[in-house]
Amino acid sequence: NRDHDAATAKTTLAKCLDVFGENVSVDLIFGAPSQSISEWLGDLTFVIDQGVNHVSSYQLTVERGTKLARQVNSSQVSLPDSHQAAEMYLEAVQLLKSRGLERYEISNFGRIGYECQHNIGYWSGGQYLGLGPGAHSRLGVGSDRRSLINHPSPEIWHTQVTRKGHGTAKEVVLDLKTVLGELIVTGLRRSEGIISSDWDNLCQRKILFVDFVKYLNNQTRPTGTNTAGFRMGQGQLEGLLWSDRQLKISRHHLSIADHIILNVYSHFLDFVSQL
Repeated sequence: NRDHDAATAKTTLAKCLDVFGENVSVDLIFGAPSQSISEWLGDLTFVIDQGVNHVSSYQLTVERGTKLARQVNSSQVSLPDSHQAAEMYLEAVQLLKSRGLERYEISNFGRIGYECQHNIGYWSGGQYLGLGPGAHSRLGVGSDRRSLINHPSPEIWHTQVTRKGHGTAKEVVLDLKTVLGELIVTGLRRSEGIISSDWDNLCQRKILFVDFVKYLNNQTRPTGTNTAGFRMGQGQLEGLLWSDRQLKISRHHLSIADHIILNVYSHFLDFVSQL
């Protein structure tokens, strides 16, 4: 639970802008109880008017075991339905674009030059180290890629850090199928998609990007090429575009990326099984 209110959030935003100037990002959640589309667009307009150059927009997720989940299940509060939530998202995309904040990832919008390099590192298969309670890390590349998860309990995390020098609860060496599967799931959320060099570097060229492209060409009968020279998928992969150096979802289909990503991952598993 968050114990701040809207007034506190606005005051904090003003302080951040005063200290950090143009390098401030705001996270906003839509689909809140009883939230209307006009209220949602008003929130977006407010933060843009303050001079914010980067916005992350996420739909509210109701987690099991929380007070909100109990309230929703008992009909004490109501959430916007799926159609209303979808309209909120699409209206946000249009509003942010009209104000100069381009969608460069499904949930992230920024003016040119203000994209979050920290998050781009996640989405492109970079290494990252999580230090606090519950934090996740990805270290190494290729067959040496490791997943680390810290203890979620601050007390247990603190005790282990004091005794052992780290708060890691679980460490797993990832196989290449998992490593590239994560890149597909995160990378295709970006408007730029997956770049061949990121793919090949991440797996140390043991499963070449160009070979997966050849598989797509042979298996999915692309409908042709667009004006930028990308092959275009059809059927389950409608909306997917690819070339020898890039794999991405068209901007017209990015709003249904989860569906397309699932199908791309299924094709990837079939591709890997043939190696």
